[in-house]
Amino acid sequence: MRQGEIDTLDHLWAVKDDPDKVAAVLISGSLFPRFESSRKHRSDKWPHYMSIEALQDWAYSCWRAPGTQWGWHYASTSVLPYQSWDYVYMIDSMEALIRYLAESTPHYS
Repeated sequence: MRQGEIDTLDHLWAVKDDPDKVAAVLISGSLFPRFESSRKHRSDKWPHYMSIEALQDWAYSCWRAPGTQWGWHYASTSVLPYQSWDYVYMIDSMEALIRYLAESTPHYS
């Protein structure tokens, strides 16, 4: 496992009893490599940066303590074990963004 994935497990463990916070951690984790990682890449197939930044800020505010600087270190490149890629489909609508978030989130049995 990569350090970012281990950090994600720590975040998930800390909020394990609150499904809303678990969802917020997973949403944040799926957006992190596109918007906060030092190796971030945001395709032109995505909505405007400010739209996604607002979603990221909201998700962070749902699970992080006020004043926390970040959820993952900026040098992390992967914080989830799976990531959807832009070449699979365009993110040109809210439905497509929700699909991306759902497919980027690990599915556990």
